[in-house]
Amino acid sequence: TGGGGTTYVAVRDAVGIPTYARPAHPATVVDTTGAGDCFNAGFISEIIRGNSAENALDFAMMAGGLATETMGARKSAPNRDTVLNRLHQQGITYDT
Repeated sequence: TGGGGTTYVAVRDAVGIPTYARPAHPATVVDTTGAGDCFNAGFISEIIRGNSAENALDFAMMAGGLATETMGARKSAPNRDTVLNRLHQQGITYDT
């Protein structure tokens, strides 16, 4: 992560190592427990689904942010539909 709530990811591909940056999404923070786990799981799951690193980063940022809005780690982990709905609500185009 970088200053001001920006997250960067670099992914090696056939051309080189492009870097993508995304700002943090607004969230009503209650508890940050599990947010990093949800970010990591969100990013990896979207890469496994065949999505681009850019899309996976958008998804992961939203998953991590949503995880902060509920108390506790297990209860706060959002499912895929919840993440996609919030991306849509915030006007973020996401190719599923």
